[in-house]
Amino acid sequence: QLSRGNRARLCLLLALSYNPELIILDEPTSGLDPIVRRDFIENIVSEISDEGKTVLFSSHIVEEVERVADDVGIINDGELLLTAPLDEIKASYKRIRYATNGTRPELAGVPGVLAVENGRHEQVLTVQGWDEETLRALGGRGVQNPEVLPISLEDIFVNTVRAERERRANR
Repeated sequence: QLSRGNRARLCLLLALSYNPELIILDEPTSGLDPIVRRDFIENIVSEISDEGKTVLFSSHIVEEVERVADDVGIINDGELLLTAPLDEIKASYKRIRYATNGTRPELAGVPGVLAVENGRHEQVLTVQGWDEETLRALGGRGVQNPEVLPISLEDIFVNTVRAERERRANR
């Protein structure tokens, strides 16, 4: 007779009653409404980790992971593509926007380009491993005044997995 949210909480409390060091939550918010999902993630998972417990949280709702994770792993078809602290991942992936002024630069050889979005008068790149070398490589191809933008974990996930799938298809 319990709601899905209360059932999820009860299951978590039962699991915690054994005082485990590691708690594995596989899609724990599946089927929950947004309010209950947010409450579950922000309150319960945070409380568990505050107790010094390790929580392995698996979810297709990447926004949830971004809200509570310290370290992130991206898995595609059973292969671990990336694992690092969330702050490091967010610092190394960027979106780069610049005006094209009618011509698009040749991007071959620019390190870390995962995706290219072409607009009417601009291009937006998703870059992994963003650093000064990437900026110099773009400048060498005529890119002027690039705007470096932050990127969400979901966009990092999508672009990383797509790039891996393209790499596999081109083998």
